Amino acid sequence: MASSFTQNLVPNDVNRSSKPKSCSCLNITKMILAALPTLVFGVFTTVFTLQQNLVARENRKQDQLQAEEKNIRSSFENFIDDISALLLDRKFNRSNPEHLLHIRIKTMTVLSYVDADRKVAIIWFLYESRLLRADRPENERLHLNGSDLSNLQFIGRPASLLSLSFLYLPGVYASNIAFQWCNLVGAVFNDAVMPNAKIIHSLILNSSFRQVYAPGLILGDLVLYGNDFQGAILHRAEFASGIDIFGEIDLTNSDLLHSFRAQQLVSDANIFAYPTINYRNARFSNGSFGPIDESNLVINGGAEDTCQSKENGTFWDSIASWPLMTIGPVHNDNDSYILDSSVLGNCSFFARSSGEQYLTQYTLLILFSVLIDSGQGAYNISAYAGCFGQGSNQITIIINFFKDNMLTLRKQQVLKIESEPQQWTNVTGNIPVDARIMQIEIHSLIVNSTGWCLVDNVKLNIFYNKTGQLIFIRLCFQYES
Repeated sequence: MASSFTQNLVPNDVNRSSKPKSCSCLNITKMILAALPTLVFGVFTTVFTLQQNLVARENRKQDQLQAEEKNIRSSFENFIDDISALLLDRKFNRSNPEHLLHIRIKTMTVLSYVDADRKVAIIWFLYESRLLRADRPENERLHLNGSDLSNLQFIGRPASLLSLSFLYLPGVYASNIAFQWCNLVGAVFNDAVMPNAKIIHSLILNSSFRQVYAPGLILGDLVLYGNDFQGAILHRAEFASGIDIFGEIDLTNSDLLHSFRAQQLVSDANIFAYPTINYRNARFSNGSFGPIDESNLVINGGAEDTCQSKENGTFWDSIASWPLMTIGPVHNDNDSYILDSSVLGNCSFFARSSGEQYLTQYTLLILFSVLIDSGQGAYNISAYAGCFGQGSNQITIIINFFKDNMLTLRKQQVLKIESEPQQWTNVTGNIPVDARIMQIEIHSLIVNSTGWCLVDNVKLNIFYNKTGQLIFIRLCFQYES
């Protein structure tokens, strides 16, 4: 009986314990169903609010763009009106630098604010007003150097070229600028920064691109005649299509590294072989250099140009307040030494007074900048120099290299001479990268009243050092009497 009673109790206990669980699940379901409308409403409200905020932001953005467009249009129109009124004013003087400065300031301001299309209109307006023309006197030209003309497009038509002859835009920044079907005869872009510029289907006769920085320049369907690319950086320049070359093209000191390779691969014609193209001091596409100008860069190094006047200040200067060496005849009855006039000419530089005397001369290296910056530029100095008399009388020659802002790059003593006069040749060394100015200093030191020194035949030339390795050589040669 007991076991039967126990068996009956177990199911009853299980049934009683399952009832609370069923009630709990039912309550949770009812709570979720009750909260669902609130959750849906909350999600809807959040999404709607986000959408409204997005719409509001877009509206504000559109309002801002419209306001900016209105301001740009107003600035452009005010500029045209103001400059037009100024040009028509009887008091306006094109050659007055203050009047041109006023226009420059206004132009630079509006160019920094307006879009590319309006920039094109501004350049066209100033060109038509004869302010941006190279055929006007220098003091009547408006200079826009430093202005940003990037991505501007000047496009004419095949039957009617856009007339921009003698356009004057030196020193501008004009990345990706394009000229198509334009007349650019006599135009000037000197010192401009024009990477990836395009000039196609246009006339560029006698136009000047001196020292432009134009890597990636594309030229096409052009006739090159009388163009000046002296000192231009033209890395990776290419011809998009046919080019005809007539007359002299000046590529002196230009850098054509990796340029025109596509044309040389598909054509047997070598554009570097045209006899009318001047490649002096230029670097070719393969990294080699054209003929280097090795002429003497020293002016009046033999004292002959001012032999009659006995004045050397025109070409040679002193250092600080020290006295200059003097120019005198090679033959002097008071000298016990016989000098060879066939070697020295009629005159030489002399130091006859006790103490120190100096000569110095600066030489510009701008026309060798590509060679120098490649690390393959070298110099050679030669001179006939020496001293007579007792004591340590001496001649010292020092060279200095400077950047274009006169920051010293290197100072080096190349000769110290205490012997009797003789010819010194092949005083040779490398030129430091970035050098744009070279100074030759000649120092004389006379330690007693019987001594004297002379200098003659001072010469300096630049040459191509293919290895680029540092070199310094000094040789001397004694003329036989």
